[in-house]
Amino acid sequence: MGFTFARLTFSNIMAQIEEFEEHLDDDKEVAVLLASFGSSILMTVTGIGFQNPELVYFYGYVDGKESQLIQHISQINFCR
Repeated sequence: MGFTFARLTFSNIMAQIEEFEEHLDDDKEVAVLLASFGSSILMTVTGIGFQNPELVYFYGYVDGKESQLIQHISQINFCR
């Protein structure tokens, strides 16, 4: 079996998002506050993907513009 670190990270993130969404009102959605770019940026997440062995992709919108964040698995942090 090859490297599956990104797949495992993706699966864990998706499980946490699904659990979080269970407690949201229907008019709410998941967003990510990106804080490592000097100033914070709010990204509305519409999809997540991965590429083994170490990349996770976040797709969505920043300021109404379609955006993609490519993140190394060692740099992913979430606060719920």
